[in-house]
Amino acid sequence: MLDDALFLLRGDAPEDRRRFNRLGVALTSIGLAPRDAVTLEVCGRTTGARRRVPVLRIPHQGRDYVVSLAGESQWARNVRAAHGRAIIHRHRSRPVRLVELPLEQRPEIIGAFLETCRDRSTE
Repeated sequence: MLDDALFLLRGDAPEDRRRFNRLGVALTSIGLAPRDAVTLEVCGRTTGARRRVPVLRIPHQGRDYVVSLAGESQWARNVRAAHGRAIIHRHRSRPVRLVELPLEQRPEIIGAFLETCRDRSTE
């Protein structure tokens, strides 16, 4: 049982991950997910096909941020290759320009993300 849970947490079950990703995209795009959840759409860096992934929008000091919890995730690589051009979906679509933060600025945003998660879990 524990080995199965670790298997899923490591992300070694791509079919499950794709299934949950599709569900998350559908729910966030129409606004039926937590208030900070959005769908990020960006062109794939090798195929050029549009890729959609659910992410959390973190409001902090009057600006919005998205955090790649997996570190060097595929969507982060795609955003970098697209020079920051992406589309955010939540009730409506809007083009955005994402800017990668320098390493020294990231801890503050990650802290805001963790605080948001903690607050959400106590609601």
